[in-house]
Amino acid sequence: MKTFALNQSGDLLLENGDMVEIDGAEEIKQSLSLILSTNKGEWFLDPEMGLDFNALLDKPSDTRIRAAVIEAISQESRVQTIDHIAINQDRQKRVVYIHFKVTTSTNEQIESEVSVNA
Repeated sequence: MKTFALNQSGDLLLENGDMVEIDGAEEIKQSLSLILSTNKGEWFLDPEMGLDFNALLDKPSDTRIRAAVIEAISQESRVQTIDHIAINQDRQKRVVYIHFKVTTSTNEQIESEVSVNA
C-alpha cells in the first residue's frame, strides 16, 4: 500500500514542493509509529486504534506497558510476529521510549523506536 510520508512533526513530507510517497516496510514502520503515538480512543474515525496511554500513567510497570504495546502493535494486520520490545521510562520527563522489532507478513524485518509523552 502506498501512502504519504510524514516528517518528525507528523506533517506531510515535501521534497521540491511535492509530497513524498512511501510503501512497503517504510509504510508499515510509519503505521506502527502512528499507532504507538496515538492515544486509544483519540481518533474519532477508529476509537479502537492506538496505544492505551492509561498504561503509561501514574507509576506504570514495564509489564503493564509491554502488554499495552503488544496490543497496539497487533492492530497492524501486516505484522506477523513481534520479535523484540524494549521499554525505557524517563519518569522525570514523563516520556516512555519504545523500541521494537517486528516481522511482517512478507518476512520483512522492521525496527524502530517511538517516544510517547505520558
